[in-house]
Amino acid sequence: MINIVICDDEKSYQEILEFNMATGKNHHVYSTLKEFEKELTPNFLSRHKSYMVNMNFIAGYEPYKFLLKNSEQVGIPPKKYAEMIDKYRNYLINL
Repeated sequence: MINIVICDDEKSYQEILEFNMATGKNHHVYSTLKEFEKELTPNFLSRHKSYMVNMNFIAGYEPYKFLLKNSEQVGIPPKKYAEMIDKYRNYLINL
């Protein structure tokens, strides 16, 4: 099982990819999310071109946000809300 909760492509002088792990630790890698996206499982849901969340760690959802098992909340853009909730529901059905 992949223990990555969130992948965040921080925009700065250099491309830095931040992995928020289930252990609570964060790891930074000099790369882009696009490069890592090929290696990630289909359990990752793209909220934005620079931000992905692992559906294994979603505890539930409320209007316009996912509630994660580590008590964090991840906002869902209004334009992508229906699409993301649909993908998450399909993920739950296929567990």
